[in-house]
Amino acid sequence: MEFFYQQLVLQPILDKSYNPYLVILSIIIAIISAFTALGVSERLSVSKTKTQQLLWILFGASTMGTGIWAMHFIGLLALILPVPVSYNLTITIISVFPAIFASGLVLWLKNKASANMTRLLFCGVLLGGGIGIMHYVGMMAMEVNAGMYHIKSLFMLSLLVAMLLATVALKIQSKTSHRLIYSFIDKKQAYSAIVMGLAVSGMHYTAMEATVFVQATNNHPPETAINAVLLAMMISIVMLLSLSLAIMTPLMLRYKQMLRELAQNEEALRIAATTFQTHEAIMITDGHANIVRVNQAFVNTTGFTEAEVLGKNPRLLSSGKHNIIFYKNIWSSIISTGKWNGEIWNRRKNGEIFLEWQTISAVKNIKGVITHYVSFFSDITDLKSSKQAVEKLAYYDPLTNLPNRRLLYERLKNELAIAKKYQRIGALLFMDLDRFKNINDSLGHSVGDALLVEVAHRLQAILSNDATAIRLGGDEFIVLIAAQDETAHKLIDHAQTIAENMITQIGLPYLVVEHDLYISPSIGITLYTGDDNCVDLILKRADTAMYHAKDAGRNTYRFYQQRMQELADARLTLEKNLRKAIEKDELSVRYQPQSSFTGEIIGAEALIRWCHSKQGMISPSEFIPIAEETGLIIEIGSWVIENVCQQINEWDLMGIVVPHIAVNISPKQFHQADFVSVVIRIIESHKIKPNRVLLEITEGVFLKNIEEAIIKMNVLRKYGFSFSIDDFGTGYSSLSYLKRLPFDQLKIDQSFTNDLINNPHSAAIVQAIIVMAEGLGLSLIAEGVETNKQLNCLSDYGCHFFQGYYFSKPLLPEPFADYFLNKLISSAGVQ
Repeated sequence: MEFFYQQLVLQPILDKSYNPYLVILSIIIAIISAFTALGVSERLSVSKTKTQQLLWILFGASTMGTGIWAMHFIGLLALILPVPVSYNLTITIISVFPAIFASGLVLWLKNKASANMTRLLFCGVLLGGGIGIMHYVGMMAMEVNAGMYHIKSLFMLSLLVAMLLATVALKIQSKTSHRLIYSFIDKKQAYSAIVMGLAVSGMHYTAMEATVFVQATNNHPPETAINAVLLAMMISIVMLLSLSLAIMTPLMLRYKQMLRELAQNEEALRIAATTFQTHEAIMITDGHANIVRVNQAFVNTTGFTEAEVLGKNPRLLSSGKHNIIFYKNIWSSIISTGKWNGEIWNRRKNGEIFLEWQTISAVKNIKGVITHYVSFFSDITDLKSSKQAVEKLAYYDPLTNLPNRRLLYERLKNELAIAKKYQRIGALLFMDLDRFKNINDSLGHSVGDALLVEVAHRLQAILSNDATAIRLGGDEFIVLIAAQDETAHKLIDHAQTIAENMITQIGLPYLVVEHDLYISPSIGITLYTGDDNCVDLILKRADTAMYHAKDAGRNTYRFYQQRMQELADARLTLEKNLRKAIEKDELSVRYQPQSSFTGEIIGAEALIRWCHSKQGMISPSEFIPIAEETGLIIEIGSWVIENVCQQINEWDLMGIVVPHIAVNISPKQFHQADFVSVVIRIIESHKIKPNRVLLEITEGVFLKNIEEAIIKMNVLRKYGFSFSIDDFGTGYSSLSYLKRLPFDQLKIDQSFTNDLINNPHSAAIVQAIIVMAEGLGLSLIAEGVETNKQLNCLSDYGCHFFQGYYFSKPLLPEPFADYFLNKLISSAGVQ
């Protein structure tokens, strides 16, 4: 190949012209060739095997390559020169291969990955280069009595035209792949073929313009050349066969595809028509959620006819049981995923509400725009009821309606998980009815079953919200106490209280089918924590403890762990001893003086003490909670008031007149229905003035039922009693209570007095209490005064009455009398 330089050419330049018909024919052949090749590309995208893809690549490359080659030589035949032109057959045949190779490589690359712009540009350059190589190799086959030169600028332009237009054509063609709907002639594919044809022919005729023919001295053409007429015939035959086959093959396959899809659509329509008549209700709306069609099952289910719902929104079925958030979640799912399914309550035309299982699907067109919504639903009200009945049979005992073993396992597993996650502790009680088999065998299973039902009722009645009664089977029951944030000691007390209540209530007589029956339980108790992970092991521990209870004589309970059992035994022993303490005269009342700043006695507080015959002094913090829990505090409280009244009379006879004695009243004692009458009776029986007894109550008395507290306190106040609120500031300390309740005195708790000197917060609280008491007109006394600093500090704040070890410890009546007389003498001596 030689480039044209005007100064080097000495011979005349030959004129050239073109046959317009052959030019048009060459362009048409290029377009048809491109169209057939792009049709092959479409087939590649739907081929399922590599062999099929390879065959289509070879077929497409051959079609495209030979089409380009044919266009080239027809274009050459359109060239008119003043000298004869012939062609070298060998080079002519060789020139077809660059076009075939480039076409095949491009088809292979496009089929391997997605058509991004970089890949399309690379393929366009590759195909344009192949066209250029084919053209210039083909030009070398021309044998003419003239020198052949190329203008460099036009030569470069011809290659650029080929590459650029080829890239544009491939870009257009890439948008036709993977179509959802087929047409016999695709417009974009046709546009792509036209641009590709222009790329080939544009390159050819640009390159021809770049070629300059210079007259030669030799007027004899080579003998190896092939005549142009013969070449034209060869090209015509090859292209006729090639293009006919290339055009018809993809088109016929596409036609076959269209027929297949048409058949599938017809079948789908038949299936849809059949499905529409199913027993499941179907509702179709347009894209704006207006009903456009319903089936007969919809009419049967809702009671609305098709005419009544057409054009309306499905909200006409709304039951009103779901809030707006529920429906927003449905639409959110439909928009994001294209579907939703779940349970929903709707309303029939007659107003009846029913439960349905509904599936909603969005229907989109080929552009991805939602055109319709299709809803399938069925009435599952009866199914749901049946399911709940089945679940009840699966999880509940049919005789007692208590949860059964299966539900126990699930709940206990859940409690273990909670205990592990939150570091909690729970308890399980295993109860077996003693000698139940004797009742069953002697009176029959019907009586035994009726007895089990009664036991279940009693068991449920005594349990709090944190405990669940379960029938394990036969005469075995479980009480599961939920995992909670308590210490082991408190939970043991809680479990023990439940066990004692179970023994008491279940041990009461039964009247079953005219039989008076008695039965007792044996109970095993175990704790569980997050470290336990086996339900069976926990049940085994409780079962073992239950058998220990049976071995201990039945009608009792036992803890699994020895330490727990020791604590429970100690508590039970303490309770039994406390019951006998009054009879054995082990309880006594001590009196702690209440004084002014100068030491003048203005009253005393009665404090109970227990001196056990063997254990010695037992702290009130140990036995008072048990007395509260068991109800013994009622008897003990009355005993203390009796004792105080008697002591007042004795001291009065001795000339020791204590202005008042404060008596602590427990919440359980206060809430007894006869509390007021009992207190008045005791006072009257000893002929004591009510103002000599100051009733101290804590906040727990009025938190439970403030109205009851107000009524009782007002009755006693009218009778002459005074009231002091004890431990103020340690509980709720609501000012609204102080405003409504008729208190006379407010007592500063010793916890504040202890921290008064070293803790500015306690000091601030004490000052606030003093100011508040003065504002409410209440007298004030501070307990727990042990040092002179505390006394002076309280006095400076405005508190004038005190109680504590700084003045005196709690004293028995005789030492208290001596203390009182000494203070009286000291006071007289000072005066």
